Amino acid sequence: MTFAPRRGGTRLLATALATAALLAGAVACTDARTGPGGSPNQASDVFGPKGYRGLGPGTTKDTALAGGALQSTPLSALSGCTLYGYHDGPAADPAVIAAEAAATTKVKDTGAAADKAQADAAAAGQPGAGASAREYADAAARSAQVAKLLSDSTAAIAEETTLLAARDKSFEAVGGAKFGTTGHLKQLIAPPKARTAEGIGTGSTVDDLKKAYPKAEAVEGGWSLPLDGTPGWELFFATDTAKVTAVSLFGTEEKCL
Repeated sequence: MTFAPRRGGTRLLATALATAALLAGAVACTDARTGPGGSPNQASDVFGPKGYRGLGPGTTKDTALAGGALQSTPLSALSGCTLYGYHDGPAADPAVIAAEAAATTKVKDTGAAADKAQADAAAAGQPGAGASAREYADAAARSAQVAKLLSDSTAAIAEETTLLAARDKSFEAVGGAKFGTTGHLKQLIAPPKARTAEGIGTGSTVDDLKKAYPKAEAVEGGWSLPLDGTPGWELFFATDTAKVTAVSLFGTEEKCL
């Protein structure tokens, strides 16, 4: 899971042309998210309760992908919620995706093998009174096999958990959208340069955060501000000891598993 309460992607720049004549024409063709001179368009650059770049509470994955705000390829192959980066953010690393896919497969395979061994051992039962030495040896071998396969499964889960932590740290740093099991938005993380209407974003001080949002409550990992009129959603500011490390909209009801 990505950073969340109780547990930002760079902005496109307008193309600079060499001659004054071309520059004058370029202003009219600047990216729709920027205004004259390439300065951020206020309506789209602000990250807030309504969302960011057309994404927000209630947005579905299909709608988000069709709108073009996100990359079409997920940033991760790990189980749980599906993560997408902003279209102008870093693309998924093929090597990381391959490692994640292998880890997920390993978790499934080792878990299935352990379950089967346990079922087989239970069906065979334990030798009773008068059983032969061979029967006792076979029972011991079954128990040893179950223990080994359970150990393998635990190790695979630990490996996947390590990759999940690395994925979440990377995702928090660049920003993007996370969708839950129903295909609805679970979390929207602002890219590092985005700011709220009150000027708070990655790098802001916690003191400035508290001044801008006096109703925000301290929770594990940061500060939370429930959204008025949008039940189950909150504006969450992840923080370290003194600064904001990321800003997101977080849905408490959508599940990842």
